[in-house]
Amino acid sequence: MNKKTFGIALIAAAVLTLTACSSTYKNSTSSSSAAKETVKKTNSETQYPLTVKTYDDKGTELDQVFKKAPEKVITNNLSSTEILIELGLKDKIVGMLNPDNEVTDKYKEDIASIPHIGDKKTISQEAILAYGPDALIGRNMMFSDKSMGTISTWNSNDIPVYTQKASVSTTKQDLNNIIEDVKNIGDIFNVQDKADKYAGQLQKRIDAVKKKTSLLTKT
Repeated sequence: MNKKTFGIALIAAAVLTLTACSSTYKNSTSSSSAAKETVKKTNSETQYPLTVKTYDDKGTELDQVFKKAPEKVITNNLSSTEILIELGLKDKIVGMLNPDNEVTDKYKEDIASIPHIGDKKTISQEAILAYGPDALIGRNMMFSDKSMGTISTWNSNDIPVYTQKASVSTTKQDLNNIIEDVKNIGDIFNVQDKADKYAGQLQKRIDAVKKKTSLLTKT
């Protein structure tokens, strides 16, 4: 393995450590700068109703309206669950779909304490509704008729959906999308201060990895 290839592999490994939001990321200076600007925004209280951008299972951008901060959330993947935990919102999670892999990192105990409500391939909308959620969060591909049900179906039940931008395979991915998801979730739950702090931590890790990788590829 040459040094350039090794550097790219190092970035990929670091991103997977930060979050499992997406499998394809592009390293870009512009995304880093944009993320820094996002982190620098002044904290403010969320004004409801709040409209945010989300994506359906085909990657089409949609508007979602949150009338209030969610109190009973169901997540469909580990990365969204971990973001909520980092923002101090674990008690808002009433259930999550079964993790694809065994959780062995720092989230292990928290994840184990959250009800696992079913497999993504077999879960029914009725089973989800039984938990009385007022919001759903996670990967966009799972909001289809073949899995959890479409976003429009959930909206018809007055349940808004936020899908992570970093999970959308049809969208150009870069590291800034992870930061954007953290900030958006912070706005949805009106915990901007915690979102700013976590986004800042992620940005520092990303910048550190980029710096090390840059040095490796130049030598």
